[in-house]
Amino acid sequence: MATQAGKSVPCPACGKKLKGLVPGKRFQCPGCRASFTAPGPALPTAAVLSPDPADSGAEPVFRFEDLPPEPRRHSLAPWLIGGGTIAVLAIASLVALSMDSGDGTPPRDGERIAVRDKEKGDRGKEKEQLDEPKPPETAPPDESPTVKRPPVEPPREKTPEEQPPVQKPPAKPPVQRPPDNPPVKPPEQKPLPPPEPPSRLVHTLRGHTEFIHCVAVTPDGQWIVTGGGGKAVDGLLKTGTDFALRVWDLKTGSEVGKLSGHADNVACVAVSPDSSRVASGSQDGKVFLWDLKARRKEKELPGHPGGTTAVAFSPRGSYLASAGIDGVVRVWDVRGSRDRGSGELLRTLRGHTESLLTVLFTPDGKYLLSGGFDKTIRLWDVQTGKEVRVFRGHAEPVWALALSPDGKRLLSGSGWAKGPDPGLRLWDLEGKQLAHLPTPGDPVRGICFGPDGTHAVCSSEEGFLYLWDLEKRKIVRRDEAHQGYATGVALTPDGRRAVTAGLDRLVKVWRLPEPGPLAVRVEAGEVKITKETPVVDRPPDPTPANPKGLLRRFAKHTELVRAVAVTRDGRLALSGGGGVIADGKVNKGVDYSLLLWEVDSGDVRSRLRGHTANVTSIAMLPDGGAPARLGRALSASNNGELILWNLETGQQVRPLRFSGPGTLGGIACVAVSRDGRFALTGGAQLVLWDLKTFQNFKPFTGQPAWVHAVAFSPDGNVLAGDEFGAVILRSGTNGRQLRRFKGHSEIVWSVAFSPDGKYLAAGGGGRLDAQQNLYVPGEDNTVRIWEAATGKEVRVLKSHGGEVHSVAFSPHGKRVLSCGRDGTVSLWDVNSGKETAVLRGHTLFAEQVVFLPDGRRALSASFDRTVCLWELPE
Repeated sequence: MATQAGKSVPCPACGKKLKGLVPGKRFQCPGCRASFTAPGPALPTAAVLSPDPADSGAEPVFRFEDLPPEPRRHSLAPWLIGGGTIAVLAIASLVALSMDSGDGTPPRDGERIAVRDKEKGDRGKEKEQLDEPKPPETAPPDESPTVKRPPVEPPREKTPEEQPPVQKPPAKPPVQRPPDNPPVKPPEQKPLPPPEPPSRLVHTLRGHTEFIHCVAVTPDGQWIVTGGGGKAVDGLLKTGTDFALRVWDLKTGSEVGKLSGHADNVACVAVSPDSSRVASGSQDGKVFLWDLKARRKEKELPGHPGGTTAVAFSPRGSYLASAGIDGVVRVWDVRGSRDRGSGELLRTLRGHTESLLTVLFTPDGKYLLSGGFDKTIRLWDVQTGKEVRVFRGHAEPVWALALSPDGKRLLSGSGWAKGPDPGLRLWDLEGKQLAHLPTPGDPVRGICFGPDGTHAVCSSEEGFLYLWDLEKRKIVRRDEAHQGYATGVALTPDGRRAVTAGLDRLVKVWRLPEPGPLAVRVEAGEVKITKETPVVDRPPDPTPANPKGLLRRFAKHTELVRAVAVTRDGRLALSGGGGVIADGKVNKGVDYSLLLWEVDSGDVRSRLRGHTANVTSIAMLPDGGAPARLGRALSASNNGELILWNLETGQQVRPLRFSGPGTLGGIACVAVSRDGRFALTGGAQLVLWDLKTFQNFKPFTGQPAWVHAVAFSPDGNVLAGDEFGAVILRSGTNGRQLRRFKGHSEIVWSVAFSPDGKYLAAGGGGRLDAQQNLYVPGEDNTVRIWEAATGKEVRVLKSHGGEVHSVAFSPHGKRVLSCGRDGTVSLWDVNSGKETAVLRGHTLFAEQVVFLPDGRRALSASFDRTVCLWELPE
């Protein structure tokens, strides 16, 4: 048939006008994609098919096909369906009557199979009929025509034919059997425990504008006391402005008062047993006692140089223990403002080798526990001041301690971020470790024992609040408490509430599960503490020698002392440093001046100002190379500054500028050649300088890592030690490697040549964690001595409890001095390798040691802000 040009035909499905269709041929509509035959002799009818039940949102689908005449379809279908239904019902009735004949005889197997097949076929037909739309009059009388039968039918009465063949059919009445796919029981049919409340958080207390470092709850359960201050700059804690303690109502969560007076970040807080007084410690080093009811400062105690990190009241409130950056525990008399002895220092407990972080009394008041960065816990006899026991087992700093109500078990928490020992350890007071409870990847910062003695809570560096079941050794609950560190946790007396504080400047009160029965609690006790003989930091002049060899303590620096050097005649010393310690880290300070002072009297002669960062090293030039009588000195800082000084005037000769290639980076150490012509600096690069032209030579190549130590040999060669344990001797003219001295496996902090150049010594220990960029204590901690000409190791000197920071040969070369992280200074005999003296006087790291020209005295510089003058034994 020819195409009917110019005529348009509508699509039967969507009505779109289509042109050029050939009658009788099938086409697909470009709009709705429906297929149909062009109008012709036999025009098909469009039937709407029901959409797929799985796709309830699909559009109706149109199907075009040749259908029977409409009258036949509508007249036969209802009759066929209705007749089939009546027939099925009739057959089902006859079968039921035949099965129940009244004599109790079950049907034969053939009859049972036939009835079962018939019933299955009828159920299939009924399903097909329900799926097709039917007029209301064709629906069964007991079902709604608009409701489809659910896929899983409810239990119904079954005939014996539906029972498994192996079972004997029951006597009448027939027993019901569950369907093939029994429906799932609704939840209400199975009793379940009551659901957890949607939130366990009771209050969120807002008011602090900077970090919160500590939290305490009064023993009467009425108040919360918090303290903090500071902000993070380049990942380090800096001094802030919000140093006030805040007092909160525990029941309502409202702030009810402030306690202001500290000049730096508040690090710790404690409440007296009668809830009347508060003690707080700060980075300003002081300890304040407050009247909680009157909201006023009651007393000020000198505390700890460098900062106070922990405070604790005795069980009856008569004494206060404090601990600090100096690694010392002090016990104070705080029996009351009217008492004549109130505020006196009664005990000074020394034994820790690094900064302290936590302190507490035992419930009976007889002992005191302390822990800190040296990874140990120490038990002290309060009455005698003697160390009773050391708990060893932690691989990282001990941040928190807690005692069980009966006073027989101790919990300790430790860890660094990504370190090997995050979690809790449970001890008895005999020092035996009962359990290790790890919190992988999440260091513990605060701990409390529950009043039932079987549970404990702890706060973590990742901001979580953990509830532990100590009997089952498992975590029973964990709440995401804070964004950032959860720095502290405290429990209410009944154990039903926990209070956390964090670096997110929030205090939160949490609902805890109902605690078990209260454990037996030791009655609060106390012993009488008599005042000890005071320690005099600086004896009156003239200074006599004392049994420990300490002649003088120079304490005029306001920040850490890192370096010291002595003039050729031994009359003057030049010392410098800078920085403060906070949260176990050395932070940038503000006082970078050098002090030139008289060794015999301790009087300051001049203050040299010019550095803008922490001074790391000082070296004296020979007098012959200086225009003035006192000579010159060279000092370096960790920001790459190198300054030459005129000691006579106290002024700069000039700064030395690095001219490349590249950038110099930080300087960790400096040395001057014997003739005063050259200087050598180490740090990010190993660089040789000409002190006549004040220019640098091209940096040495092939040094694999940060250089911590440098020295000149008597013949002008250079020596360097790095953080991988390498000690390398190079030519001073062309930089070629001459020899490598093997032995150290960790950081080399210091190197020195004997005056005759025959031997060289190096001190080391510790390592750097590259992932965390943090220092990690090591195991080397030795002084090693080699023959310079052959590289043969002749001595290994080991006594220090931490890495060795500095070594020095005596003027005659027969003795060696060393000092280190444990704060001690050791004197060694080179020939025998024996330690002839241990000098104790520093309370923090000893950073550098030097002999005086007479060989009978020495100076040591320390992070405790002092330089000690020692008289050495013959």
